Amino acid sequence: WYPPQHLMQAFSNNRRRFMSSDEDRVVPVDFFWGLGGMDVRGVDKYDPVQRGELVLDTSFDASSPEAQTFLKQVCVDVKTSPCDAPGCGGAGSSLVRNGVAGKVVCPMQGFASWLAKHNQSFPVPENSFQ
Repeated sequence: WYPPQHLMQAFSNNRRRFMSSDEDRVVPVDFFWGLGGMDVRGVDKYDPVQRGELVLDTSFDASSPEAQTFLKQVCVDVKTSPCDAPGCGGAGSSLVRNGVAGKVVCPMQGFASWLAKHNQSFPVPENSFQ
């Protein structure tokens, strides 16, 4: 009874297509730096395909050694963070779960690894960060 392009109608049409599993309780989380928001001007709020355009934060700068180190450390912290909440599995559980599927992708760690393979140190000086 919703219009065909309405989000609830799309949900109703597709709700039986996907069966649930034990892994449905695990939620993927993405961290982003350097985004200023989302421009949703002219977006039809009932059309889930239309999302708008990302707006970059022009003040974001990862070039300083301190910023590089911070961004790399965030990945380490996320990978090693404990989570004692019942939803994580209780005391002694980790925030990141599901073995291989529970991976943490970290561009700054990848950059540090690349530097090490090329006999360069991390972090790089600000004027060398490109």
